[in-house]
Amino acid sequence: MNELEERIIELESREGFHEHTIEILNETLIKQAKQIELLTRAHQLLLEKLKNLPAEEGTQYSAVDEKPPHY
Repeated sequence: MNELEERIIELESREGFHEHTIEILNETLIKQAKQIELLTRAHQLLLEKLKNLPAEEGTQYSAVDEKPPHY
C-alpha cells in the first residue's frame, strides 16, 4: 500500500469513529431532553401542590412563603 492509500484508510476510519460518536451523543441528548421534560413537569406539579397547601393556623403565610429551617 502506498502512503496515499494508507492516509485514505486512516481518514475513513476516523470518519466512521466520528459518525458513531455523533450518533451516541445524539441519543444521549435525546434521552436528557426527555428527562428534563419529565423533571420540569414534576417540578410544576409539586409547585402547584405546594401552592395549594393550607396556611398554618395562626399565621398569615402559606407553606410557599416559609423558609427551610437551615436559613
